[in-house]
Amino acid sequence: MMRKYKAIQEGDRWTIGEYDESYQGFITNDGICNYYFWDSKEEAEAAAEAYNTYEGEEWLGQHGFGNDRISEEDEAYESYSEEMIELYRLFKAVD
Repeated sequence: MMRKYKAIQEGDRWTIGEYDESYQGFITNDGICNYYFWDSKEEAEAAAEAYNTYEGEEWLGQHGFGNDRISEEDEAYESYSEEMIELYRLFKAVD
């Protein structure tokens, strides 16, 4: 399933959201939209593009509130794919 996330301006910062054609609006309760923020449109667009095309395991929207993070100190960190780690870096979600 192809995601359709796009950059959305929220005040002086940017978030990303998936546009739902049938609803004709952005899905805001997915744990991503308005939970992760970037300082520029370019950063948000890069994160949206990476998230749209990423097909591996990740938990970015699972718990919501932008708190789905990974840490280099986690025992499982070594088992994460490089693609997943890069995705989390784009989301500023690596401690």
